[in-house]
Amino acid sequence: MKRNAFTMIELIFAIVIIGVLASVALPKLIGTRDDAKSVKEITNLRTAVNEIYSKLLLGHTVTSADYAPLNCFTVNIDDVNKTVSFSPSSNNEPYCVKARNDANESGLSNSFTY
Repeated sequence: MKRNAFTMIELIFAIVIIGVLASVALPKLIGTRDDAKSVKEITNLRTAVNEIYSKLLLGHTVTSADYAPLNCFTVNIDDVNKTVSFSPSSNNEPYCVKARNDANESGLSNSFTY
C-alpha cells in the first residue's frame, strides 16, 4: 500500500515540536532586543555627556535637543553651581533598568562640573 499523505498523529507531533522550539526561542529573542535597547541608551548617554560638556566648555547654550534621544535618564543643568548631572527618568522599562545599572557601574550617571 502506497502512502501519499501524512497521518493526523504525524501532523500533531510536528506541531508540538514546533511549539516547543518556539517557546524556547522567543524569550531569548525578547531578551536580546532589550539588551540592544539598553546598549543604545548607554551610547546615547555617552554622546550626550560629550556633547553637553563640549558645548559648555565652549560657552555655548545647551538645549534639550542636545540630549533628546535619552529615554532612561533626565539631564539636570545647574547654571549657578556650574554642574550637570544625570538622574534616572520615570521610565521603568526593563531595558531602562539595565541601562541605569550599566551607567552606574561605568560612572556615566555621575555629575560633572564645567
